[in-house]
Amino acid sequence: MRKFAIAVFIVLCWAPFGNAYVLEGEMWNRSAVFIMMNLNPTRGKLTNFRGFPLSDGTRNWNIPFEYACYDWNQYLGTVKLYPLWGHNYFSGGTFGDGINQAHFGASIGGSKLDNDTLALTDYYYIQQVVAGASGDFYTFAEADIVFNQTIRWNSYRGPLWPTSTDIYRIALHELGHVLGLDHPDVAGQNVDAIMNSHVSNTDDLTADDIAGVRAIYGP
Repeated sequence: MRKFAIAVFIVLCWAPFGNAYVLEGEMWNRSAVFIMMNLNPTRGKLTNFRGFPLSDGTRNWNIPFEYACYDWNQYLGTVKLYPLWGHNYFSGGTFGDGINQAHFGASIGGSKLDNDTLALTDYYYIQQVVAGASGDFYTFAEADIVFNQTIRWNSYRGPLWPTSTDIYRIALHELGHVLGLDHPDVAGQNVDAIMNSHVSNTDDLTADDIAGVRAIYGP
């Protein structure tokens, strides 16, 4: 077996609109994907912090991330995301420890976030040979998400605000990478999707996002 690390991210820009999901080529070969939520424990890393409650009434940074997991789950077939509360890693997650984590920070797995990068997902995947298959089969082993600690985060719905960034829609995007979706706009598609590489007024999963994840895990 061989292991690989990949970094995927979303940048602060605007997105086009119009037609088809793109897959990264890997998937989870298990029914439950547990993710340790360490956003609230690492809130001390934020350099542009706003107080609670957030604009949608949230009083904990983990909650928008948890809701984003549940949003994806309603469209997933053979796998489900399980956000966990418990381990308070105040310094953030450790890449390569076999634990899926989400936290605030400035880097992950050796990849640093610049000022225009809102969040980044690093993951390991394993190359497997499946008897009778026409090619190699790649399964995720670990996926970690870091949200840029320099961004002024908030949680709200609707059009983007010039003064803060909605963590919920960014969590939806990064979890899409965790599930195996890539950026349709980078691949030349003109589609309204949370998975576009540029954050936009789109604040929830679209038909394209749902079709993409169902192509991997079924309805």
